[in-house]
Amino acid sequence: MKRTNTVSNALNTGNAMLDPGDGLPLIPIPLDGQFPGRPGPAGPGVPEGGTAGQYIEKTSDGSTQWATPSKSKVGLSNVDNTSDANKPISNATRDALDTKPSQIEFDFALQSKADLSDGKVPVSQLPTDALVTDANVAAVVDGAQTGPAIDARINTQVTPVVEQITADYIAGDQAVIDAAAAAVDANPKIATLEAKNATQDTLIASGAYQGARLTSGDLFTLPPKTYSIHNNADAANVSNLPEVRGGAVTVTGGVGSVMRSITFEPYGRGYYFRTVNSGTTDGVFGAWERWDRPGGVNLLPNATDLNTLHDDKHWIISNAANAGTLINWPPQFENWPGHLEVLGSTNQQTVQRVTGTASRHIIVQRVSTFPTGSWTAWEQVWPATIPDPGPSPTVTENAFASEQLKQWFIRRRGGFIGTGGKAAVALRFDHGAVNFRDIVLPLLRKYSLPAGLAINPGQARLDLAENAGVTWAEYNAWAAQDGVEPWNHGMTHTGASTTAEFDYEIRQSRDLLAQMMPDCAIEGWLMPGVTGAYGGAGASNEVDSFFAYEAGRLIKATHAVASGQGGGLMRPQAGHIIDGQTHYGLDSVTDAQVAIGTIQQAQSLGAALQVFLHPSLIGADGRTNAAVLDEVFGFIAAERDAGRLIVLTPSGLLLADASHSRRSNLLVNPEFEPDATGWDSTGWAQSGSNPTAVFTNGTTEITQTISVGASQGWARGAMREIRAKVKTTTTEGVTGTLRLGTATRDFTIPAGDTDWHEIRVQGVIPLTTSAITVGLKRTGGGLIMAESIHAEAV
Repeated sequence: MKRTNTVSNALNTGNAMLDPGDGLPLIPIPLDGQFPGRPGPAGPGVPEGGTAGQYIEKTSDGSTQWATPSKSKVGLSNVDNTSDANKPISNATRDALDTKPSQIEFDFALQSKADLSDGKVPVSQLPTDALVTDANVAAVVDGAQTGPAIDARINTQVTPVVEQITADYIAGDQAVIDAAAAAVDANPKIATLEAKNATQDTLIASGAYQGARLTSGDLFTLPPKTYSIHNNADAANVSNLPEVRGGAVTVTGGVGSVMRSITFEPYGRGYYFRTVNSGTTDGVFGAWERWDRPGGVNLLPNATDLNTLHDDKHWIISNAANAGTLINWPPQFENWPGHLEVLGSTNQQTVQRVTGTASRHIIVQRVSTFPTGSWTAWEQVWPATIPDPGPSPTVTENAFASEQLKQWFIRRRGGFIGTGGKAAVALRFDHGAVNFRDIVLPLLRKYSLPAGLAINPGQARLDLAENAGVTWAEYNAWAAQDGVEPWNHGMTHTGASTTAEFDYEIRQSRDLLAQMMPDCAIEGWLMPGVTGAYGGAGASNEVDSFFAYEAGRLIKATHAVASGQGGGLMRPQAGHIIDGQTHYGLDSVTDAQVAIGTIQQAQSLGAALQVFLHPSLIGADGRTNAAVLDEVFGFIAAERDAGRLIVLTPSGLLLADASHSRRSNLLVNPEFEPDATGWDSTGWAQSGSNPTAVFTNGTTEITQTISVGASQGWARGAMREIRAKVKTTTTEGVTGTLRLGTATRDFTIPAGDTDWHEIRVQGVIPLTTSAITVGLKRTGGGLIMAESIHAEAV
C-alpha cells in the first residue's frame, strides 16, 4: 500500500490517497485524522464493520481488514515528540563543544577581566609585571636569559673598546704613568716585599732551603734544611721519626747551633709533630709533640699517664675505650670521655681540668708543683657538689605530677582523637639515626607518614656508628618538617640501679633532650630494652610498674606518658591514656605480607597498633630491608587514603578514641563555607559549580596564619597534620605545594586525573613561636581546586 498523490496535492485536498492494490479503489486518509468510517461498496473486497479513523488493508492471505493508521504504516517511524532539552547532539557537535571554556574557567575569566575606560585598560588593572617600572625593567634586565645576553654583549663589544680607549689615554700621557709609578714606589709594603725577596734570594743561593730526599739517617743529626721522605719504605730507614710514614721534614736553627727544632708532617694527615733541642747538647731533643691543624683535635694517646702532662695544651678523650687506658684519669669520670686542659707554668704550678661531655655534667680539677711536685686529689669544682636528686617521689607525689603532665599532654592535642571506630596505626623507631635518615625518612616522606623517634641524648650514644654524624640540627628539622616526634629513651641505654642513676637516665636525659630540641615538648618515655634495668620497673608489663618501683615513679613524675612491653599488641581505643603498652616489631620481618596481616587484624578489631623498628638492623642477615618497609608503608598509606585506617604519631595513638570522629583543628573556616573568609585568598575564586571550594590557575598561595600565642598557645610543642582535599578540572594535571611553617610537601596530580586527592604534611607547632602559617600553592599545570584544608591533631 502506498501514497499516490503528491504532498502538495495532499495539503490542498486534506487527504493522502493510498492505493490498497488488487484494483481496489483508492483510500482517502484525512490529514486531520478524522476518518468518516463509512463502509465500502458491497463486495468481497470490503470487510464488515470499521470505525471512524480506520482504513482497509490487505492481509498476507489476500483478504482485507480494517486497520488503525500509525507512524510506521505511513513511512514516518523516526518521528517523535522529544523535547528540545532532551534531544541528543551529534558526536561532531560534542567534540566542538569540548574545545570551549568550562563554566569554572569562564567564571574565573570574567572575574579577572579588565574594565575599559575610554577604550583603554586602566593601569590599576594591568598585571603588575606588565607595567613599565624600574623594578620590572630591572627584573627583565637581570633575568635568566636577558641578563647573560646583555653581559655577553658588554664583554664582547663594550669592554674591549673602553679598555682600549683607557690604554691609549694612559700610554699617551707620561705624567699619568709617572704618577702611578711614584704611588707604587711610595707604598711601604713594596719596600718590605723587596727586602724579603732579596733575603730569600740569598738563602736560596746558599742552598739553605734546598730540599733533599731523605732515605736514611738520624733526624736528630740533620743540618737545617727541608727534606722529603717520599714513602713509608724510606721512612723505615730513618731513625727518630715519630711515625714510620712518608712526609716532609723541616729542620730550623743555625748551622752547628744546638738550638734547633724539627717539624715532621706526615703526608695525607691533618696533624704534624714538633720537637726541640734541649739547648745544651747537640743531637739531644725532647719528646715529639703532636699538633693538629685548625679544625682538628688533639687526641690524647692511649695509656698516657696524666701525671706527665705539664705543657699548655687542650686534649680530647674521645670515647670510653680511650679513657679506660689512661693512667690517673679522674675517678669521677670512670671510663667516660671528656676534655682535658693542661695549664702549665702558672706560679710554678700545673693545673689540670677535665670537663665532662653530655654524659657527665661536671668539671674536676687538680694541681701539681711544677715540674716534679706531687699532684693533689681530683676535686669537683662545678657544680660544687654532685646534685642530689632527693628522695624518690612518693606514690601520692607521683600521681599529682603525672596527672598535671597528662593534662598538658591532652591539651596540646586539643583533646582525644576520634577515629570513628576505624583501626589506628603509629610508627615508632628506636635510635639508629643514620639508617633512619638514609632509609626510613625517605619512605616516610614518600607516603606522608608521621612517626616517633626514641633518642638517647648522651654523647657516648650519639658517637656510636649507628648515630654518628647526625646533628641536633637534623633531629630538629625532622620534627619541624617531617612530623617526627622525639621520645626520651634514657641517657645511655644502659641499666640503672641507684637513685642517682635513675635520675641521670630518666630526668636528666629528658632535660638534655628538651635543651637540644627546644621546639618540642618532651613528654614521652620509651623504655629501653636492657636486661634487669631500673630496679624491676624495666619490663613495664605489670600494673604496678609505675608506682611500686622507684624508677617507675620517677618516670611518671617526669613524663606525661610511657610505653612498655605489656597488654598485648592490639591496644583498645578507650578514650583515656593507658601507659606501659607494647608494640609490634618489624626487626625480623622479611615478608611484608606478614606485617600487613597484623595490620589487617587490627583493622578487623578496630584496634590501635604501634609498629616498631630498630633502623640500625635494616639490611642485616635475617632482618627486614628497605623493600619490605616500602611495601608495608605503602599499604598503610593506601588504607589511610581509602578511609579504612587512621595514621597517628605514637603520642596520638595513646589518645585514640573509637567512640567518636572529632579531631582538633586549628584553622578558621577549613571548608571555605560560605566563602574563603579567614583566609588570605588573593588570586583565588569561589567555584560556581562547587560553592564550598576555591580555585586558581595562578601561583599565589592561599594562606592562614594560626595564632599559637594568646589564642591557641596550648597547641605548641605537639605535632599537627595539614590535610588538604584538592583536585584539578583540567586534563593537563597540576603540581603544587602544601606547607606548615617550614614543613612542605610537593605533590603532582597527573594529566587526565580529575578525582579528589588528600595531600598531607606534618610538623611540630614550635614551643618557641607565637604564630605559624599554613598555605597551599599551585606551582604548575592546569587549574587547581581546594575543597578543604585542616590542621589536625596527629
